[in-house]
Amino acid sequence: MSTDTPHYAYIQACASALTAAGMPVETWYADEGDLLDAGITLDSGRCLAWSEERAWYALTSDGGNVIDSLGAFAPPPAGVAAWAAAIPARPRVIEAPRFRSAEDEDDALRAEILADLAEYRGETSDA
Repeated sequence: MSTDTPHYAYIQACASALTAAGMPVETWYADEGDLLDAGITLDSGRCLAWSEERAWYALTSDGGNVIDSLGAFAPPPAGVAAWAAAIPARPRVIEAPRFRSAEDEDDALRAEILADLAEYRGETSDA
């Protein structure tokens, strides 16, 4: 896993916030492909995912179904932890919203996401 991705520091901060909130993290990653994506697996088996396409969403423990969506790209890590703690023990399967795709030609949303993530990398943005 490269530590040089635009979202690495943010996902790392979210993993730390989850652990601090009593939800220990088993594993996490932050990848960069056509779209940025990341995942955090809690030691409870719950899977949290983040992507440039869908923002934050939670998956069933087998990773097969979306069970909740935060709908925000870069909320404070403590907010991600609060959201994760509030996901019901017996969630229902939902359709996670899609905000963009790799085929999008308008990069305005990507620029906004990258500007929000820059804070966690210790960068400033002129956007």
